[in-house]
Amino acid sequence: MKVLFLIITYKFFNMFCTAFDYLWKGLGVYWMVGLFRLDTMHMDAFFPGSVQYNRIIYADLFDAHYIPEREPSENNKSMANYCKQLKDWALKGQRDESHSHHVWYSDLPELLKHAFLYINNHTNIINAFREIFSTEQYDMICLEGMNEMYVTGNARKQEGWNSDHVFFMSHVDGPLFYLPFVSVYRVLVGLNKNKDIMTCFPMCDKEYTLDYGDALGFDFDRQVHYIKSLNSTDDDGIAIKSDESRVTVKLHYCLYPKGWHMYGRLVGKWHTQYNKRFRELFLQTINPDTWYDKLYGTMVVGTTQMVVWTDIFIGFRNIYYMLLMHAILPFDTVKDRWLCITGFPVFWKMLYLYYLSESRFLDLEGYSDLRDTMLFGSLYMTILGLQYIF
Repeated sequence: MKVLFLIITYKFFNMFCTAFDYLWKGLGVYWMVGLFRLDTMHMDAFFPGSVQYNRIIYADLFDAHYIPEREPSENNKSMANYCKQLKDWALKGQRDESHSHHVWYSDLPELLKHAFLYINNHTNIINAFREIFSTEQYDMICLEGMNEMYVTGNARKQEGWNSDHVFFMSHVDGPLFYLPFVSVYRVLVGLNKNKDIMTCFPMCDKEYTLDYGDALGFDFDRQVHYIKSLNSTDDDGIAIKSDESRVTVKLHYCLYPKGWHMYGRLVGKWHTQYNKRFRELFLQTINPDTWYDKLYGTMVVGTTQMVVWTDIFIGFRNIYYMLLMHAILPFDTVKDRWLCITGFPVFWKMLYLYYLSESRFLDLEGYSDLRDTMLFGSLYMTILGLQYIF
C-alpha cells in the first residue's frame, strides 16, 4: 500500500512539474508578445523580427494654425488665455533661469487647475492618440499624479554632474519598459514661443521645436530622447534668444487593451509612485552642495547613461527574447539553439520589409530596425564562423 501511494505521489509530482513547465514557458512567450504588441500599428508584432514603427504623436492645439492677428475661434481664445495664465504663473515662480523649475499639478491654484485640465482633455490630443491606439482596441486614462508644469533650464555642463544635465543627454523617462501590452505616454505642450530648445528622438531620427500650442507625445518608458540648445542666429550672425524660458506642461496618459481596467490602473499607480520618488531625488541633485548630493547626482547621470546605451545598442526587449528562447527551445546543442534564436529574426524582418508598402516604410523607427538586424545578423554570422574554427 505504501509503495502504491509513493508511485501515485511521484506520478502526480511529475504531472505538476510538466504542467508548471508548460505554464511558465507559455506565460513567458505571451509576455514577450506583449512587449512588442503595444498599439494598433503593431498588432502583428510579436518578437524582435517584427518591424518597429514610429510611435511619437504630435498635435496643434490651436485650430487651423492659430494666427493672433485674425479673429480667433472660441477654442483658440480659450487656449491662448489658459496658456498665458499658466505661463505667467510658472515664470513668476522661477527663481533662477539657469535651473529648471517644476510644479506639480496638485500644487497649482484652483483657477489654474481649470486651465490645466482644459489642455489635458483637449480633443486634438485625444485624436492624436487614437491614430495609433484605436478606440475599439485600447482604453485610455489620465495619470493626474504625474502631471506638472516645467520651465526649462540650462545644460550647466560646466558645473559638473547635476540632474538638470540629464535632459540634455539621451535618456528615457521611466524604467518600466518590461510591462507588456501597455504604454504610458508623456505629452509636452508648449505654452510660449520657443526658438532655443529642440526635442530630439535619435531612434527614429526626428526633431521637434516645441512651439506655442504644440503638443508632442512619446512613450515614457521606451522612447530615447534629449533636448538641445539651438543657439540660432539671424542674418547678421547675432544670436536669437527667446525673451522667456521655454514653459511646458507635462501630461501623462496610460493606454491599455480594451477592458483591462485593473491592469491599466495598477500600471498607472506604479508610474505615479516612481515619478514622485524620482522627482524627489531629482530636486535634491538639481543644485548639489554636499558630497552625498553630488554622489546622487553622479548616480542619476551614470544610471541614465548605462540604461540608455544598453537600449540603443542591444535593446531590452531583445535581451528578454534571447534569454527566454535560450531557456525554452528544445535543441540538443547550444549552437543549434542560438542559430535559431539569432537567424529567425533577421530573415523574418528582411522578408517583412521586402513586402512593406512605401507609405508604411516611411513610418518605420529606422534605428531600431537597423539595430535589431545588425545585432542578430552579426551574432548569427559569428556562430556560423565559430563552428568552422572549432
